[in-house]
Amino acid sequence: MKTSLLLQNPEGEGRRFHELDSMRGIAALVVLFHHYTHMFYPSLLTGTGVAAVILSPFISGHESVIYFFLLSGFVLSLPFLRGKNRPYPIFVRRRVLRIYGPYLAALALALAGCSLWHSQLGVSGWRAGTWSAPVDLHSVIQHLLFIGDYNYNRYNTAFWSLVYEMRISLIFPLLFLAATN
Repeated sequence: MKTSLLLQNPEGEGRRFHELDSMRGIAALVVLFHHYTHMFYPSLLTGTGVAAVILSPFISGHESVIYFFLLSGFVLSLPFLRGKNRPYPIFVRRRVLRIYGPYLAALALALAGCSLWHSQLGVSGWRAGTWSAPVDLHSVIQHLLFIGDYNYNRYNTAFWSLVYEMRISLIFPLLFLAATN
């Protein structure tokens, strides 16, 4: 039975694809540039001028997040494709530690910032959705549990992607099985 080069693992079971790490890093950098552009040069994101067209590949944040999700899905599928299925509880624990742990740290910083500076930044447009209201327990619980349809941007505009990544990660093994059967 022949397997593709991607599924062969000549360097052992834990082999990383450093090329994918580099691609994810570039995608993260584009998202950073996108946020910077949103804050200081929002007309470039909707403009049709020469500068907007030339800079588009470097500030396409939404596209980069989707690309990041695709790369993550590919990496998550490799153990299944290699026949190294982990028990679901172990899979979930690893995903929770990888996504939810750093998310909690970021949420704590965002809550502290919101507590100190809500409604004091005097901003408008895209950035006005973050820290525009004081911290409240109901919103914090929603952010902690990822439950419901709530304002993901209230404390940090990047949280929407983590909410989706965590939710999809929890059902990923089922999605993989459905797609391959």
